[in-house]
Amino acid sequence: MLAGASVYASFSRRTDKYMDKSTEGHIFEMLEMVARPYNEHLERAIGNLDEVNDYLTARFRSRSCRMEELVPYIQYIKRSQNADKFLFMDTGCTYLSSTGDKGLLDITSEVVSLFGENKPMIRYLNWIGGESRYMVAKAFDDFYVDGRKYNALVTLYTPETMNRIFDIPGFDGESEIFVLDNTGTVIFTNNGTTVGGSNLLSQYRASKTLTTDQVNSIKEDFHNGTDNSLIIEDDGQECYFCYKPSEEADFNIVMQVGVDTARSSLSELRTMVSNAATTIAVILCIAIAVLLLLYFKNEQSRKAAENEQKANKAKTVFLNNMSHDIRTPMNAIIGYTNLAMQNADDPSQTRDYLGKIGQSSRHLLSLINDVLDMSRIESGKIVLDNQAESMGEIIDTLCNMVDANLSRKRLSFEVKTGIVHDTVVCDRLRLNQILLNILSNSIKYTDSGGRISFEVSEEESRLPGHSLYHFIIEDNGMGMSEDFLKTIYDPFTRAKTSTVSGIQGTGLGMSITKNLVDMMGGNIDISSGLGKGTRVDVRLNLELTAATAAGQVRTEVEDFDFNGRKVLLVEDNELNTEIATMILETAGMEVSTANDGTVAVDMMRNAKTGDYDLILMDIQMPVMDGYEATRKIRALGTEVSRIPIIAMTANAFKEDREAALEAGMDEHVAKPVDIDKLRKAIASVLNR
Repeated sequence: MLAGASVYASFSRRTDKYMDKSTEGHIFEMLEMVARPYNEHLERAIGNLDEVNDYLTARFRSRSCRMEELVPYIQYIKRSQNADKFLFMDTGCTYLSSTGDKGLLDITSEVVSLFGENKPMIRYLNWIGGESRYMVAKAFDDFYVDGRKYNALVTLYTPETMNRIFDIPGFDGESEIFVLDNTGTVIFTNNGTTVGGSNLLSQYRASKTLTTDQVNSIKEDFHNGTDNSLIIEDDGQECYFCYKPSEEADFNIVMQVGVDTARSSLSELRTMVSNAATTIAVILCIAIAVLLLLYFKNEQSRKAAENEQKANKAKTVFLNNMSHDIRTPMNAIIGYTNLAMQNADDPSQTRDYLGKIGQSSRHLLSLINDVLDMSRIESGKIVLDNQAESMGEIIDTLCNMVDANLSRKRLSFEVKTGIVHDTVVCDRLRLNQILLNILSNSIKYTDSGGRISFEVSEEESRLPGHSLYHFIIEDNGMGMSEDFLKTIYDPFTRAKTSTVSGIQGTGLGMSITKNLVDMMGGNIDISSGLGKGTRVDVRLNLELTAATAAGQVRTEVEDFDFNGRKVLLVEDNELNTEIATMILETAGMEVSTANDGTVAVDMMRNAKTGDYDLILMDIQMPVMDGYEATRKIRALGTEVSRIPIIAMTANAFKEDREAALEAGMDEHVAKPVDIDKLRKAIASVLNR
């Protein structure tokens, strides 16, 4: 009990001392709560304009259309963005709305940065009828609507929408929020008396709320991106005037709150903290007594609580870092699915949409795979599957995988090899993952028309029976800063620049690469500079062997006749069953289905020789899983019990494949199903 009282007294004294010094810090915390949703809104708004431009390019290759063709999509965009208006605008600031309205936006004096410097425009706008709007605009390549050329896309938001963004707790709603450009012009305010588009600093200087020196100092802070605060007198009331630069553009978020109001708020907070401290002290006393009595009995519960806390922390980190990157491909998948349904009578357009859905799906799958790989690496569950492999074939396959992306960005790609021994012992999948991660980064962060080189050489190794393979990947892309290079291997780390922010990725690729290189006993070095490109050196000691490379043994699917082959598909998910059935029947096979392992065992128990040539077996099913079903089928002891069985499951890791083979299956294919891999697996087991 005395310990609890002592903790309370000490905590209370420290809290009083902290509170006396923290008024300004508390205001900046509130300011940060304002800045974060504003920056997120601005980032989404600009990103959505990029997505609209991508859609227009994909939908109308001539970049010309009639407005009536755009209306459904624009309505969808407005709803998804909670926007009031969506406009096309030309360099003369003449606009066209989705309802066919035309007019002139009063921003001609400010379009230089939009069209000349290609910067997004974010500003206050006087709209029709004297209403105010918050405007986000971005210039793009020429696009013709109803025969007229437009050069920019514009989204307008109502004050009510923006007020919801700036609706934060604290100060009982008595704080004033301003968004100012670097000159002090008001872009947005929740103050009903201040007119958007006016210059707040000029008004305050005219009213002597601020001195000329203070105005000049504030503008200098705005220009340098520096946050600061000062106390001013506005209408006879002392106020804190605090400001913080926006991360997304040349704007600043300002909070003005009365000194008395701020101190009153902190006084209430002091009372809350004091009450909380009292409660904590009481709980601590009780907890100490309970822990003394139940320590050993609660050890298991304590460990469970720790594990839950770690899991929650990991989930929070995951959600914070992945939410944007997952939403991006999901938005494309949903959007293009809607468009494909709307244009079902246009096969060419529908195929184009389906292709984009496929690209986004593969990107989403790569994000998921990165997260799973990182999780397995950290938990020590990844085991290298070393086999004899052809280094030349690994390099050729890798170059083929990146060829399409290189061509799309018109990148020069030079490959040099100096290999003496072609066959080595390695984990082909993980070596390919290392090199593909590095090459993909070079492609993503090198501008169109740039240069990438890939060099592989073999050097003498200190280890008997090994060679040191040296991989060098070098580009003349945007490069990285020294500070970022210090954290490049940390999970979820990405360079925070306006250029990189639009490039998709999880920030896990180099962390995975580093861990895999370490697991293979190698080392990786990166040298880079901003605007100077990047060079990555990977060195791996690989065992030499005279065995036949696993990669050189291939089943020739092209010569295999699938027609008339009888397949039993065991799958509990109806949608997966439908997809797999269509794939198999398209190849000419006859398909029977079972929705659980028990049904499959009964069907095989009653089957005669020739009824089935092959079983495709899911693993996770509600009554009997695929492992148990396979064991029971093998135990039948009949001729049909020796039928080839392929696991076709979302359990996609190496240990899952080993478990399938141990249960008596002949092959393993991971979901989502790659059609070519499935055909190869079927041809392989039926040719044995």
